[in-house]
Amino acid sequence: MEIWVPNAFTPGNDPLNNEFLAYGSGIAEFNMIFFDRWGEKIFETDTINKGWDGTYKDKTCPEGVYVYNIKARGIDGSKQVNKSGHLSLIR
Repeated sequence: MEIWVPNAFTPGNDPLNNEFLAYGSGIAEFNMIFFDRWGEKIFETDTINKGWDGTYKDKTCPEGVYVYNIKARGIDGSKQVNKSGHLSLIR
């Protein structure tokens, strides 16, 4: 199982890169959570194909750095990955 995570995305003004997605192969279970700089959870998904669009409570989030935490399990059920890091939301 492998997971790749970009370090920036640019939602909003053009049709490119409007959603922050993780990418991977061999994944059976997946959870991704985003936090703002104060530690408030602003987005969560249990589906690798559903990403964050840069909004919270239907409002556009400001440009800046956000934190993500990913937990995933491989299709064989034995390998679990915990991955966290920072991403830049660029407007």
